[in-house]
Amino acid sequence: KTIYLSLFLLFFFSLSTSAQWLAFPPVPEDTLPAHFRFDPNELRAEIYADIPIDLREQLYPRSSLKFADQAGLDLQYLMESGYVYNEWPEMEEYLNTILKKITPPDLKNAPYLRAYLLKDGDYNAFMSPIGAMYIHVGLFAYMPNESTLAGILAHELAHYYQKHSIQSFVKNISGEFRPGFLLLNKGAASAFSVSNEMEADSLAASWLNQAGYSIEGLIESTRIIKRLEAQLLLRSFTEWELDRVTHPHPQERLEMLQRLSDQQDPENKAQNLTDPTLFQKNSYRARKEILKYLLQDFEYYQCIEQAFTFHLYQPTNPEYVYYLLEAIRRNCYLNPDLWSQRFIANRYYEIAPRRQGGIQKIKRVTDFLDTFDRTMLALPEKALDEIKASFYWKGEPRFRTYEDAYIFFSRVGEVLKAPECLLSNAILYSFNPEYQTTLLEKYLAYPTVKHRDYAEHLMAGTLQNALPEQRLTVLSTVLNVARQGTEDILIRDKKTTQSTSIDHIVTGIKAVRPAGEVVFLNDLQYTQQRAYSILKELEGLSLVPIVSKGSKVEFHKLDPRYWETMQQLEVNEIEFVLCSIFETQKKSGEKEDYQAVLDLSTDVFLQRTKVNRYVDIMVANIREIPDGVPKVVFYGGEDKLVYREPTEPQLIDLLQQKLVASDLRTRQLDQYLLEKTKE
Repeated sequence: KTIYLSLFLLFFFSLSTSAQWLAFPPVPEDTLPAHFRFDPNELRAEIYADIPIDLREQLYPRSSLKFADQAGLDLQYLMESGYVYNEWPEMEEYLNTILKKITPPDLKNAPYLRAYLLKDGDYNAFMSPIGAMYIHVGLFAYMPNESTLAGILAHELAHYYQKHSIQSFVKNISGEFRPGFLLLNKGAASAFSVSNEMEADSLAASWLNQAGYSIEGLIESTRIIKRLEAQLLLRSFTEWELDRVTHPHPQERLEMLQRLSDQQDPENKAQNLTDPTLFQKNSYRARKEILKYLLQDFEYYQCIEQAFTFHLYQPTNPEYVYYLLEAIRRNCYLNPDLWSQRFIANRYYEIAPRRQGGIQKIKRVTDFLDTFDRTMLALPEKALDEIKASFYWKGEPRFRTYEDAYIFFSRVGEVLKAPECLLSNAILYSFNPEYQTTLLEKYLAYPTVKHRDYAEHLMAGTLQNALPEQRLTVLSTVLNVARQGTEDILIRDKKTTQSTSIDHIVTGIKAVRPAGEVVFLNDLQYTQQRAYSILKELEGLSLVPIVSKGSKVEFHKLDPRYWETMQQLEVNEIEFVLCSIFETQKKSGEKEDYQAVLDLSTDVFLQRTKVNRYVDIMVANIREIPDGVPKVVFYGGEDKLVYREPTEPQLIDLLQQKLVASDLRTRQLDQYLLEKTKE
């Protein structure tokens, strides 16, 4: 097939060479910032104080405490999870500069009012009950300017100002949203949510006007939502229109906002921008971050479409070509049948007439490059006139299937002198050692590459043999839960205290893991954020079912970072231990009984006797072992503890038993794999 690459020959871009290394011992810049450290007790008190006094002290005291407690706990977990950017201070400062400009005077002293950026490639933003605002980095995939960003921030701020989350809680416990005789009263909940959205738009428009921003930014953010909803409907075989459950239809919002815009003082439509260059600078970096996290979160289809969209506007940027290649390669690695399916078009539907009359949805019958359909990429109306790579829809299509597209973009990457594209191709061609070696030699000839050690061992065939035969055991979770009837209450320690019980549990694990390192994951949260984040990512990988159709998964082929993490830690296996302890208590509707659980510490909870308790323990492994299974998940079932004895020694004994049983199960699976390989 003819491939036109002359456009690319005059340009040279190199991929970013920065790497997110796992840090042992800790380094100063790896420490969680002080303003990320939320005290759940203070959060609970702040949220509780916002609930109307008659509800929290007379009508629904326990439910009010539960709402405040769970909301505060969720916020604390989010802030300490590594999911919030703490290594991009310029973006955080930029977001909060805009937020301050649109904040009304009566909110200026709100203690928790601040915008945070989340490592999530999806288009979303949300507000917490205390005023902490969370912006997905994925918003920057579609926002054209700062005015649009200001509109989104103002809308979320209005939800906090109107205390919509508190109002929703109040209406729920007061019975307005409870199930009726047969069905849930969805109408009441829907009408309330839709009303909230319209109210937030109206208030946001007022603040934008006062701050000197054009309301057009808020209008544009609604147009984006409208395009994304249209795209979503094209992917659905059964849905023709999204339900009006939590949000009004975008067209309703657009009509209202247009009326408000028509009333805006023309002098306030000049867009009071903070700095025109700051939006472009942060937006450019955000695009790379979006693709990185879509890829890491296994959202391969979304990564393909997003990378291709960015590529249309900047066809000579090799980063976008690299993410296209990687998302295609990884998606097809897990399901080789995708290679022959039509690029992007394979998950979309189109409308066709029925024989008996009417219309129906059918699988799209035309290829993606046959006809320009902006809806498939959620592009604005005049996109074809604005994108630089409109040539894709002129003449014979450059590619049709995912295989065609991969070949095309691998050649584009070579022309752009993008080394990481070479590595992607080399990993793909593991079945052809000679060609793989050629690609790796070209890759390693570049002075700066992201995965040099990985590539050298891949070329030598020593990836797994190069890792020490050691295991890291990570005590990932110790959940202590009091179950009052059907209501679960989580026991948590203050961050200023150190649990001796956790120390004893770690010591108990070391007794059956004498040759390997044992760490408690939470100990890394504040001072080793990079280590904490990558281990949390690997823990999620160990628990999620991942199957490569037709062959076993080799995790280094999904992402070289996994192998590099083990190399950094000097292990070839990472074992995650998750345990939950449930204490069954009598059902209670009293606030005092809920509070009594909150006042417990881990040490007190695990030493109590004469209680009914059950333990769940799961062991999950990620492995890079020659002739070994790549991952094992072992669950030994629920265990009831002895009533009159304290939990801690029983828990340690059970943990030791489960770890030994997990080892046995792993050896059995390795033996089975070896026998199957010989066959």
